[in-house]
Amino acid sequence: MMLMMGLEQFTFKKLAVEIDSAEASIYRYFENKHQLLLYLVSAYWEGLHHELDEKLKSTKDRMQGLDYALQLISGVSGRPVFMASLHPDKLRRIVVAESSKAYHTVQVDENNRKGLFLPYKRFCYELTELVRSVNADYNYPSALVSTLIETALNERYFSDHLPSLTELKSGSNVDQELYLFLRDLCARVLQTKLDSRRHSSQQILL
Repeated sequence: MMLMMGLEQFTFKKLAVEIDSAEASIYRYFENKHQLLLYLVSAYWEGLHHELDEKLKSTKDRMQGLDYALQLISGVSGRPVFMASLHPDKLRRIVVAESSKAYHTVQVDENNRKGLFLPYKRFCYELTELVRSVNADYNYPSALVSTLIETALNERYFSDHLPSLTELKSGSNVDQELYLFLRDLCARVLQTKLDSRRHSSQQILL
């Protein structure tokens, strides 16, 4: 419902009607719809973080790990396993459309103190360590990582709704194009050498 009507039009009253439940029962789990959005966004980043950790357990190649992280945030790595009640594609679409509203609020500092952004920050930290391992001399690894992630979300959103702002065109290949763009951007900034060969069915930076 949030995906179909947007966060602004989505209400717990409408949700209660949809699931044939009392509105008060929903408030037992979430104080408001913003908390529900935070829950969904956190579940998304927790799922991606788990997938990246599993990948890093199977390879010591930090370049390959960084490339896999770019695949995750661009959506070409397959479907990360979230909890059974969350549909991966729909969850990602909600994150693309609504996630900025999770922290662009006046309560952001209070929510941060409560640890509500920890899944997102843990994922960013993991990527930052990968960037450092690829180029220890680069001075802005955290800024690069947050830029890559927010760029991935914004460009995917623009491709669907504000196409004049991006060369990425909405369609079946948009996630692959997004991945190639992020890969090129990251490689140029870190001054790494690109190789288009495939390794273990995944494109990697070499």
